Amino acid sequence: MLISWLHRLLPIRPLTAWRPRLAFILFSVNILVLALPVAGFLLLRVYESSLLRQTESGLITQGVLIAATYEATTRRLAIDDADFNQLIKPVDTLSKSVLPTLTPHLDLASATLMDAAPLAVPMSVDPPLLAYYAGAVMHPILQKSLEVTGAQIDVVDAAGQVIASTSLDIGVSLRHREEIIDALSGRTSAVLRRQPNEAAKTPTWLSFFSRSANLDVHLAVPILNDDGLLGAVLLHKTPVTLITAFEGKGAQFLMAIVVILSTIVLLSLFTSFTISQPVQALITQTRRAGRGETGAVRPLPHPVTREIAELSQALTSMADSLEQRTDYIRSFAAQLSHELKSPLTSMRGAIELMQDHADMPPERQRQFLANLYQDVDRLTRIVGSILELARAEADKGRSTNIASLSDALTLNLQQNIAIDLIDPEDLTAGRLRVPMSEDDLYAIIKNLVENAFQHGADNLQISLRSAEPSPRLSARPGPQRHNPQRLHPQRLHPQRHPQASPSKVTVVFLDNGPGVSLANQPKIFEPFFTTDRPLGGTGLGLSLVKSLLEGIGGQIRYLPDQGGACFELVFPLVPNPRGVLKV
Repeated sequence: MLISWLHRLLPIRPLTAWRPRLAFILFSVNILVLALPVAGFLLLRVYESSLLRQTESGLITQGVLIAATYEATTRRLAIDDADFNQLIKPVDTLSKSVLPTLTPHLDLASATLMDAAPLAVPMSVDPPLLAYYAGAVMHPILQKSLEVTGAQIDVVDAAGQVIASTSLDIGVSLRHREEIIDALSGRTSAVLRRQPNEAAKTPTWLSFFSRSANLDVHLAVPILNDDGLLGAVLLHKTPVTLITAFEGKGAQFLMAIVVILSTIVLLSLFTSFTISQPVQALITQTRRAGRGETGAVRPLPHPVTREIAELSQALTSMADSLEQRTDYIRSFAAQLSHELKSPLTSMRGAIELMQDHADMPPERQRQFLANLYQDVDRLTRIVGSILELARAEADKGRSTNIASLSDALTLNLQQNIAIDLIDPEDLTAGRLRVPMSEDDLYAIIKNLVENAFQHGADNLQISLRSAEPSPRLSARPGPQRHNPQRLHPQRLHPQRHPQASPSKVTVVFLDNGPGVSLANQPKIFEPFFTTDRPLGGTGLGLSLVKSLLEGIGGQIRYLPDQGGACFELVFPLVPNPRGVLKV
């Protein structure tokens, strides 16, 4: 499919590599889709301005040639220098020193759009005779230029009167036009003017793409020589528009449209590749998991974006956790039903015997009643342990000071067992917290102390240490013997080291009992496993401790060859937002 094909074509970095965010992908695609028509529109505008400057450049070339031709014609027709000089108008030093601007500069985006050219004004005075004859000589040249280039041309003398034209009467004045005023001052002038109403074309839907429709370029070039100004040449022409430029270029225009549409299709495929297909793969996995298929949710091999990768990992972790929880509940239910079956069967047999033998001797009745009481007591302890497991699930999200360890020993433990508490001062000084409630911490300590007492120990050593030692953590060496009735957190004196921030704390319980046999060590954390069933053991104590610790990301393990039963408990610590462990 598309994803597999693209990954075979393109080298893909591993899962830990950088991935763009989903918002970045959507933003980029939207920007690109928006940029396509905008870029096309801007390119059309630039192209249209280029066409306008081409028209202006052509008019400049014609104007310079016609100006040179007029100057040469008048000089040739003049009788003498005096006759020629009467056509020359002196210009001031500043204007004469400024060369005509011969570089095209008109731009549709910045040029001022002027109204249609005002009509010529009739004059009562005829132009000079020499200028009139020169205009008559040039008239055929102007007509030929009009046929070839399509540009209207007017030649005026130094007073602004027309002496040769392709469209106007001889003798009329154009002196009032802005471009002629500039030219008669010695400056080349180019302006954009609207076409007269009678010349304007009816707009079509294609006119929307062209701003130069119904516009004319007007260019006035002064006729200069070394002595002054002889007149000016006015040219005006409709520029080539986008509409006329695209005439005969339908194939190229169609190709541009195909390129734009292909780009949009590719962007859509890219969006599908980066978003739709990975999300659809996740939906398929979750539906398979919903039908009860084990192992259906797995990390996507090619999630592309960071959010999809994180979502895939989160769904996989959640599915694995649910599968483990389901397996645990199934196994626990089977073990629980087996564990409850024995006392219930014993109770049922005792009750049936007492019902069938109403004349049973009192001593015998008391024996059966004692057995019933033991079975009820065992069921009560099993139900109590199960309730502790349930409460552990409900208490998630709380935190407790590790110094509550002393409170648990002081207030709740009544076993006839001596306890040695060995701890670094910083660990129980009130600065470190574990992510569990005080009741859960008490349940852990209670079950471990009861386990030691039930297996014949009369001394229990509890030591605390940082799971990640820091050079700023200081410990008070050597055990100090305490009776549980005299333990109190106030005896733990802090040494402040704000930089010390271990992420875990380890608590080791070591008793002086017989320990655990090698054969039983792999099974001691299994629910309902006990070697002390005749004395009331339920086999749920160590299982409860293991569940409570694993529920907060901790762990418990048995350490062999320590001279007794030795359990190592690892508690994660709760960090505060500043990176220093929470008080």
